Amino acid sequence: MNRTWFRGLVGRLVLPVLAALALVGPAAAEPTSTAPPEAPASATVGSPQEPLKVDFRGALKAAVDSSPELEAARARVDGARWTTEEARSAGNPTLGIEGTYSRLDREVAASLSGRNFVVSPQDSYKAALVLRQAVATFGRLHFAVLAGQMAERAALEEYRGLLANELASAANIYLVALLAEEEVTIAQQRLEAREAALRDAEALFEAGTVARFDVLRVRSEATRARQQLLEAQNAQQVAEARLASRMGLPPGSDLVLEPVPFDTPPPTEMDLAMQQALARRPEIQALLWGLEAARARIGLAESQDNPTVALQSQFTSQTSAGMSPGYQWVTGVVLNMPLYDGGAARAQAGQAREAVRGLAANLEAVRRAVRLDVEDSFLNLASRWQRITQARIGLEEATEAARVAEVRYGAGLSTSTELLDAQTALVSARQALLAARYGYLGAAVSWNRAISGQFPVEPPGPLFLREGSSEDRVPVLLPPASPPDEAVTPEPSP
Repeated sequence: MNRTWFRGLVGRLVLPVLAALALVGPAAAEPTSTAPPEAPASATVGSPQEPLKVDFRGALKAAVDSSPELEAARARVDGARWTTEEARSAGNPTLGIEGTYSRLDREVAASLSGRNFVVSPQDSYKAALVLRQAVATFGRLHFAVLAGQMAERAALEEYRGLLANELASAANIYLVALLAEEEVTIAQQRLEAREAALRDAEALFEAGTVARFDVLRVRSEATRARQQLLEAQNAQQVAEARLASRMGLPPGSDLVLEPVPFDTPPPTEMDLAMQQALARRPEIQALLWGLEAARARIGLAESQDNPTVALQSQFTSQTSAGMSPGYQWVTGVVLNMPLYDGGAARAQAGQAREAVRGLAANLEAVRRAVRLDVEDSFLNLASRWQRITQARIGLEEATEAARVAEVRYGAGLSTSTELLDAQTALVSARQALLAARYGYLGAAVSWNRAISGQFPVEPPGPLFLREGSSEDRVPVLLPPASPPDEAVTPEPSP
């Protein structure tokens, strides 16, 4: 086989294309960052022997920065963005090489005017460099890109919802760890009170004021207080281990937690909060953008029966035979007119319409759930605030009763049963106030999530569109980010 034509093809077509790709490739390559992730700004890490000091915002920041679930959600958002780019690429020009080679069993020749010429050589080739550019798609490109953009916004709202859930979960874990720390303090106070009572009982027994039963009874309660202290310390270690794991810290990290203020009273009305929740909740926004994407898919499906117009330019190098030249340049307009697709486009449009109907029903269900969530959170928040007031009154009364019982027992005017009951009531009052305070903080976390309030920390990942100001927002009851997060996502047109 003669190889001259093949070398000519490589020299004239393939080598220029490869040279062009070599020049374009480095410019189009995207740099890949290999820098390690930054450490949480609000967490101060000392030497391995020193404890890690963490405040509320620092813990939340570390939790969201190290969350694998959020990283997966960011990947889904980026994937949706690439889907949009894929749809948009249908409007870009394409360049390619097409080639064929054929061999006949014999050469076909003819004679004309006494001259012999080859009509079809035994070995023949045809190679073409083809450039195509879509001119008009009659809705295909528009609706495909629109559906991709709307799906991207829906994925972004789903990420925002997952971020809110992650912040709420991390906040509750931090509060549980703080509560466990306070429980240890109460258990230590209970043990100190029992040991002091034991010393008093032994002294009164030696003086002959009380019976030996009082000493045994108080000693038994002191032993029980030691066991309760061990249980409280174990619960604290478990809670701090959960918090460290959520923050992405290694096992065995020693944490020193900063307290969270809880002196902000609850809101007195929820109308503005309800409006804000219905306008900003990620679940609602994701469904609204999903509805827009589904409507765009209806247009995309209906446009499949429309014609397409494209511009094509082709440079061909082929075996010269008969009246066919060796090189040829052809430019033309290509019209593609679908006549009948068997009903595929109609079925696709019907599926898209049913998807819109299903999403509309889901949207109404989610709106009802959001209204109920806001109302429940509002009532729970007010109730938890009232419990704090009542728990403070109960603690004052229990403190005074315990003081009187200690004085009476020290003077030999009462039994150990009265003293131990008063001390137990005091511990219960302290625990009730503690539970009321942290219950209110937990309700504040739920309230902030229900009204789609400001994030306590600057959120990582994709940037949200900013709209309006923070003055018309419902104030949250937890420490906000600094500066305040004003990222909101506008509601698409219904």
